[in-house]
Amino acid sequence: MALKNRLAVIGLVFSGVLTLFYYYKLAALGFPDGHLTTYTRFCKDILFPAYLGLTTVFLIAFSLSIYKKRKSKLLLIVYSSLCVLFFLLEYYFSVHLENGQGG
Repeated sequence: MALKNRLAVIGLVFSGVLTLFYYYKLAALGFPDGHLTTYTRFCKDILFPAYLGLTTVFLIAFSLSIYKKRKSKLLLIVYSSLCVLFFLLEYYFSVHLENGQGG
């Protein structure tokens, strides 16, 4: 059985790599003594679960579209644009929430 949709495979790999990158970025947040800033709590409690849910939905959609005749190009464009918007939102909150820099 040959793959009918190569863009779905690209979408699977893309979403997997981005999820691993974001998990690594989340693991590097915070201070060595365990102090949690407002931004760190926001990332760990709200942003990461939202991103994980979004990625899970698209992983399922890409997995289903591998062997079916579905439009993976549109899925890939929507997923990429949502990831860009998500990372811009994260950047906005990293600038505007107290991030432990002090005065």
